[in-house]
Amino acid sequence: MPRYGKLQVYRPRLAQKGVVARIYGRIFGTTNLFSLGCFPLFKRAIRNLELGVVLEGGCGQGDTAFYLAEAYPSIQIDAWDYGEGKYKSNIDICRSLQKLTGINNLNFVRANLLDLDAINQYDFIYSIHVLEHIEDNQRVVSNFYSALKNGGHLYIQMPGESGFRMKPLQKYLKNRYQWEKREHISLCSLRELTYKLRKAGFDIVFARAETGILFSLAWQTREALVENSKLVLGAFLLPFLKALVLLDRFLKDRIPSAYGSVARFFISDFDLFEDNIEALARKPVSS
Repeated sequence: MPRYGKLQVYRPRLAQKGVVARIYGRIFGTTNLFSLGCFPLFKRAIRNLELGVVLEGGCGQGDTAFYLAEAYPSIQIDAWDYGEGKYKSNIDICRSLQKLTGINNLNFVRANLLDLDAINQYDFIYSIHVLEHIEDNQRVVSNFYSALKNGGHLYIQMPGESGFRMKPLQKYLKNRYQWEKREHISLCSLRELTYKLRKAGFDIVFARAETGILFSLAWQTREALVENSKLVLGAFLLPFLKALVLLDRFLKDRIPSAYGSVARFFISDFDLFEDNIEALARKPVSS
């Protein structure tokens, strides 16, 4: 049964921690709370799309690609990742997991999205939290446009330019903020993202931004615990933090106005924050 992040237990970082860590991973699943909170947005966006031949632009260690390949066995996915420095092993890890699982509708490719030169090849392209790492991401968006078939869809998700930070946790997240400053070289607002998509020729199906207090509290607490080597406490709190992520999603989907009102009561400028932005765009049929 498809489950987002379930292959984490087979990756070197967790597998090296022994049997107890692997059992814990099987029970509680992925420890990446930020990705766990972002994934339902992607899942909702593709609900009514014809996927067919798919390209993932920046697959990391494959959580989304493996889920999609297992959930939709009739589709074919090319999953690209360039990977530099500590990320260079991403494609090797994905390929080893593919051998382990036997999932064969995946093709992992070590390549740079700036070099994507496919023409009218894909029915659907998605890129989740990747474009912020690429300086010339307008060129990548244009490459996506060329690579899509007429009528095909592109889904983009990335952190917003103005993310919400939990003040009590900031002093414990210095490494995280340094990493963001170094890695997030092309952040943009939702308005700027839609401009880039239209400039490439896309029609916008939807574009929206999200911020959630419970979501921010959960993933930033998890990051603070890991950064400060509080791994046992982190393992104990993980189920509760995951529950906060799920509750945040439930409140946003079921009672968004009430949830937003509560947030604005505690944080007067809450509407200025864009933690996570997403857009679904379509290449015109007559293109």
